[in-house]
Amino acid sequence: MDIDRGDVNCTDKGLYELLFLRRVLREELGSDYSHHNNMLVAAVHAVFLEAGFVGFDLMSDVQVHRLSEDKWPSNAFTISLGYILPELLDDKSKNSMTESVELKFQRLGHFMNVYGSGGSGLVYRVCLNVRRFLRTMDLVWAYPGKNDKSTSSYLEKEVLDFWKIVKDGLALPLLIQLCDKNGLTLPACLMRLPTELKLKILDLLPGVDIARMGCVCSEMHSLSSYNDLWKKKSMEEFGVCIGMQVLFPWKEIFATLWVNRKQRQKRRRSMPIPVEHCEHGRRFRRRQKLRRTGHEIILHPTPAT
Repeated sequence: MDIDRGDVNCTDKGLYELLFLRRVLREELGSDYSHHNNMLVAAVHAVFLEAGFVGFDLMSDVQVHRLSEDKWPSNAFTISLGYILPELLDDKSKNSMTESVELKFQRLGHFMNVYGSGGSGLVYRVCLNVRRFLRTMDLVWAYPGKNDKSTSSYLEKEVLDFWKIVKDGLALPLLIQLCDKNGLTLPACLMRLPTELKLKILDLLPGVDIARMGCVCSEMHSLSSYNDLWKKKSMEEFGVCIGMQVLFPWKEIFATLWVNRKQRQKRRRSMPIPVEHCEHGRRFRRRQKLRRTGHEIILHPTPAT
């Protein structure tokens, strides 16, 4: 499936992955989202699309635009999906040795194992809690929009956790492996770091610099909009009471506090300085004190001889 990222409004604070995931789920599953396995497979598929991969048929060596309906498994299943980078599609048609990526899904009770491999022999694995993330995907499917702040705060955290597991454990390592094997430019060093490290880096920055980092790319925009991060910065920089509700939009609260502080500083700079605070005022007070004590010293010019 071709996803036009421009249709997902990246200005929605912290909701990029959530909105992108909702769109992929609805595109891939249509009106039938009742099967648990389908939902999680489509969610992993969404992470790979967002990372830059495209669907690929490993048997016919052609790009696929949607997950095939015969791929949807039963409760006990093992299936495979193929992916490749768009830059390698032409090379794959000319050279069968061009590397691609294969994912294998295996359901074991309340957990789903997802294995990813390329041509190097390395196999990456993540384990998904079906009960936890199935509930998340149900809420994502029914998510009404950014106006539902109580739901979006919970979903933002859950989707970010799911994204970290799949992207850091599968999509990013396989992307680096595929680029390295085929001589493509590797992702930027910062973007190759695990999500936890990126959040640690943001956590060390002042709030203003975190906002600037959010302008770098869609991923940094999403990470820099993490609600708990802005709650911490609001308490560190403005002393906001920790008892305030966690569901508040902390990024908006921080922005309001920051603007108010800048306005106060601007008004303070524009106010006239009182006489007693300036150098002339200090000299005047000293002369007044000397007069009261009778020790004022008056210097007369020396007459010319």
